Amino acid sequence: MYAKMVLVLCFVLLTMSCIENSAVDLQAHISRAITNSSYRGPSAAEFDLAKELFKRTLSARNVTAELKTNWAKLGFELREVEQCGETFLLLAEPVGREEGRGWYIFRTNNTGKTAIQAPHARNDVRTGVIGLKFFLAGPCRAYAASTITRHRADVAHLEQTYFQAFTLAFAEVCPTGLVVQLHGFDPHQHKSIKGDIVASAGTNQPMPWLKELVEQLAKATSLTVLAYPDDTRQLGATTNAQAKALRSHPHCRFLHLEMTQQLRERLLNDEQLQRAFVNILLNFQTQ
Repeated sequence: MYAKMVLVLCFVLLTMSCIENSAVDLQAHISRAITNSSYRGPSAAEFDLAKELFKRTLSARNVTAELKTNWAKLGFELREVEQCGETFLLLAEPVGREEGRGWYIFRTNNTGKTAIQAPHARNDVRTGVIGLKFFLAGPCRAYAASTITRHRADVAHLEQTYFQAFTLAFAEVCPTGLVVQLHGFDPHQHKSIKGDIVASAGTNQPMPWLKELVEQLAKATSLTVLAYPDDTRQLGATTNAQAKALRSHPHCRFLHLEMTQQLRERLLNDEQLQRAFVNILLNFQTQ
């Protein structure tokens, strides 16, 4: 009888642990994570290890003990979480031990070819949560957000970061994929820009595929979408670290989206607009 009670108690505790691990409010989780103020970038060896671990995590179906142990060596906690009827892999720093390594989430079906990024999740207000909403709205492969202010460490312009390791790993796992980076701009500081979005491939050369995507996005959302450098010579992301890194992976495209504050506020709660964005991004990169 005693042994039976012990078994029942162990089952209850295990069940409670599983519920605790899976029941995560992802929006609250990322909103708290991006308030971190400490930063320590990876060493060359840590960068190489992170890149390898990102590649394996992008292809993982679940959390293995080996993956979890190796990520812990780099200061991360890897766990499975459930939301919207799906199981995801969440990679983040443990509370109280944050050093700006970033916040990452992966789909476990391993079929998507789109990665969403928010390199200024804190400074480009709302982009951190918008990126998560885009990820959840459609079968994006992964989402990466910086958890450090750009004034402390601008991961969109630094070469050796965990954020960059993620980007390079994604390009190797999804060589024909699409990396979509979300940013925000102030129209009062860029008065010559008469649009809601500036889209760029991170190059000064006009890109036919970018022009086509801009036309599709404008049609699907009824927004004014400008292509760099055809429609504007500002906010082209030509010095962006991820754009430069992906030039060595010519079939993995880079899309840089600068959005007004007004549009970012709309995207927080307008699910129809979120789906319109994601549908264009997901369908376009498979063409």
